Amino acid sequence: MTIISDDRLSRRTSTVCVPVEGAECGLYKQIKYQTNKKPRTYRNLARKDYLLIAKQRRPSRNKKRQAIKKQLQYIKRNLAHIEQLIDSGST
Repeated sequence: MTIISDDRLSRRTSTVCVPVEGAECGLYKQIKYQTNKKPRTYRNLARKDYLLIAKQRRPSRNKKRQAIKKQLQYIKRNLAHIEQLIDSGST
């Protein structure tokens, strides 16, 4: 298993989360009138969790690994929401 350093963690969250959030919002706007409930996004929680680790001087290996897992779980959840929106008819 590869441990991702702090630098790679910050690049990964900034390059992956933003397009996922944008895609989710764009897809929802297309089917806004068909459904009355917008899918939950955890953007604020993901940023808060990231900053808890990023602000630490030297986080332990275990804390880094847990933080990376959390970020990847947020992305996984958002991708599942995107797939649901596509299945419901948005393009």
